[in-house]
Amino acid sequence: MSITLNGTALSSSLQWVNRYNWSPVAQASKRTLGGTLVVYPQDLTAGRPIQLVANAETGWFTKDMVDAMLSLAAQSSGQFVLDFHGETHTVMFAHEGGSAISFEPLIKKATPLSTDYFTGTINLFTI
Repeated sequence: MSITLNGTALSSSLQWVNRYNWSPVAQASKRTLGGTLVVYPQDLTAGRPIQLVANAETGWFTKDMVDAMLSLAAQSSGQFVLDFHGETHTVMFAHEGGSAISFEPLIKKATPLSTDYFTGTINLFTI
């Protein structure tokens, strides 16, 4: 199994850390003057957050992967296909509330080589 974003191969060990922290249902409720509770449920078809993380132990990015992600994230309205071990989602980078991506080299160098490794986070959401 593999993980790709827009055809760019990523480490198959990346962790989807918030995979089980989302519900496909939204709900609001309101009380009437008579005291009855009216509930408004709605199925959610998009907006699921996807946070892919490479930490010091697993899922590292190469510099080439980091450069490819920086290029994709720079597209303000870009829509991409995420294939997470055979499960596909159409996604956008989640720029709202901060940076959509962040990377840190495992070993700090003045000029990283294309084969150097990075930890980091990619924040996406389904559309």
